[in-house]
Amino acid sequence: MKIYKTHYNKLNNMLYNKLNSINCIKNLKHIKLNNKKNYIIYNNQSNYLKILNKPTTYFKLNYKELIKITKKLKSGYIILSTPFGLLTNKKALIHKTGGVVLCYIK
Repeated sequence: MKIYKTHYNKLNNMLYNKLNSINCIKNLKHIKLNNKKNYIIYNNQSNYLKILNKPTTYFKLNYKELIKITKKLKSGYIILSTPFGLLTNKKALIHKTGGVVLCYIK
């Protein structure tokens, strides 16, 4: 089992809740150390997580491009930042929206 400690912010909160909802992480705990909020993440699965959004490069996908990529993608998820919040590729197709690609989970 791998244990990670990260800082609390709004984007991390939404991302960890999304990863928890698709069963990529086992458990998520909120702790407070020295008046700072932190997360402790317990992961017992060996999922492949690739961060695609970096300060120097980012990928935007519109709805039509997302359809093509989802058809080619046999398994896994793409997490997108959309006007509706953070969505997986399947939820983004339901809302018929695109967005900025944050990460890929296999």
